[in-house]
Amino acid sequence: MAHNLGGKTLSSKMGANALCEIIKKDRPTLSTSILIRPSESAPKAALGAQWVAVSYRVDGYEPITPTKRFQDIQTGLSFLAYQPSYTAALELKKIEIIQCASNKNYGMSAQFGTSKKSIVITEYGVTKSCSFATSLTKGAKQTIVIKKGTSLRPGARISLVTIGLTSIDIKKIIAGLVRVPIQ
Repeated sequence: MAHNLGGKTLSSKMGANALCEIIKKDRPTLSTSILIRPSESAPKAALGAQWVAVSYRVDGYEPITPTKRFQDIQTGLSFLAYQPSYTAALELKKIEIIQCASNKNYGMSAQFGTSKKSIVITEYGVTKSCSFATSLTKGAKQTIVIKKGTSLRPGARISLVTIGLTSIDIKKIIAGLVRVPIQ
C-alpha cells in the first residue's frame, strides 16, 4: 500500500509540475508552489460532491489574452490601435511599441504565427505616420490599410505583411480589424 501511495504522490507531483509549466509559459514571473495533502485535510466539498483522487487548484491565475495585450499597448499610443479579430488561427507571438527611425514617432507591431505562415501588423497614427517602405521576404505580401479615428484621437495607418496566407484570409483579417478598447 505504501509503494502504491508513493507512486500516486509522484504522479500527482508530475501532473502539478506540468500544470505549473503551462502557466509559467504565459506568466513567467508568477510564483508557483505545489502542496500534496491527504484527502482528509482537503476543504469540505459541497453537499453531495466528492473529492477525486487527484485535483488541482490554481489561485489568482488569469491568462493574458491577446485582447489584454493589445489594450496594454494601446495605453502607450496617441492614436487608436486596431486588433485583428480574425488571425487565420495564428497565435500572437509578440507585440511591442516601436519607434519610427525617420521621424521618431511611436507605433506598434504585432506578430502572429510562424516563419511559414505569419502576419506582421505594424501601426502608426495617420497624422504622424512612418514609411512602411521595407524589403519583403520572398512570398510576403504587404497591404496598407487606413482606419478612421475620432475627434479626440487620430486613426491608424496599418501595414499587414503576410506570408503563406490566401487572399481570402487577408481580406478576412482586414475586415476583422477592430479598434482596441481603451481601458
